[in-house]
Amino acid sequence: MNDTKQFLRYLVPGLFFLFQLALLVGITSPPVVKHVYKEILVAKPNAALITLFAGGVVGYLASLFHHLIYWWPGRPSFYSTIIHKGILKSAITNNWLTLQLPNKNTITIKDLDKQDSGEDWQIINTVWHFRRSCMDSCLDRATGRVEAIVDLTHGAGTTVIAGIFAIVGWLFWIICYSAKFPPFIPSYGAEGLYPYGILASFVIAVTTLIFLILSYQRLVAHSQGLINSLFITDLKNAKPRTPTIIVECVKP
Repeated sequence: MNDTKQFLRYLVPGLFFLFQLALLVGITSPPVVKHVYKEILVAKPNAALITLFAGGVVGYLASLFHHLIYWWPGRPSFYSTIIHKGILKSAITNNWLTLQLPNKNTITIKDLDKQDSGEDWQIINTVWHFRRSCMDSCLDRATGRVEAIVDLTHGAGTTVIAGIFAIVGWLFWIICYSAKFPPFIPSYGAEGLYPYGILASFVIAVTTLIFLILSYQRLVAHSQGLINSLFITDLKNAKPRTPTIIVECVKP
């Protein structure tokens, strides 16, 4: 994974987690943020580096959760994914593509209906990378652009998870602060938590999460459209007219 992918998928979501958590806690309890800034970030310069490292770790964990949900059949309906089954079925129905198993049996629409989204992803990647090596293919020139928007999409999905982590962390902070546990958390008494600050933080957290989800859904739609357009255009211009490609990831 190159530096750009690492930046989009890990560091940016991790930094967003730190920023949002600090913002929510700061609005809820300004004295705590002042204490952290003076006693930790200023007094201990290495604390800033440790904080950035922690953000990268959180970003990596958020990426793992994103992929877990992304490929989970029971994922929430708002968590969009790039779906490849429709374009594969369309290509076969219109005789733009023929898929075969290693035993030369032809894969039908009914066979594709048995597959989950992960197996559809394997099939379209097999076809894509086979076609991009052909002289008449346009996919080799377009692959970099597709990879870039897919990386951006997964980065946005990871940021959604990081935003949820920040909200959970903020709620956990309120509970711990109210209970004065653990003991190293500075306590400023009842005036340390601002009721209006809690309400404002809640509104900000929910609004930000909705914005992140909508942005992620839009990127998924853009990625889906770009992949479908390039895939079908390439198959229509293929020579021979209906290329036959062998895949091994289809259930019997």
